[in-house]
Amino acid sequence: MDLQKLMEVIGVKKKPFELAPGFTVYIRLPSLGQYSECNDPYKTIYHCVVLEDNTKVFESPEQVEKAVDFSIQAKLNFEITQMFTEAMDIDPIEKK
Repeated sequence: MDLQKLMEVIGVKKKPFELAPGFTVYIRLPSLGQYSECNDPYKTIYHCVVLEDNTKVFESPEQVEKAVDFSIQAKLNFEITQMFTEAMDIDPIEKK
């Protein structure tokens, strides 16, 4: 078995997200341990937005809440939600 190929399949996936021209961050899903902490948008952004080397962009959820513009918070939260939906293979819910 090729362990390198296995890690490519099961390893942490990151999705690039351009905040502004020349400023790209990456969206990833939280680890299982972090998942239980993702109970509000600030904590979710804190755990799921990283740099290319997987280091967190923000120092704390409080920094996200107090120092990041609402429009950026909303965009990041939308991208994280999209990644969760794709990872969990959730079918879109039809409106009736």
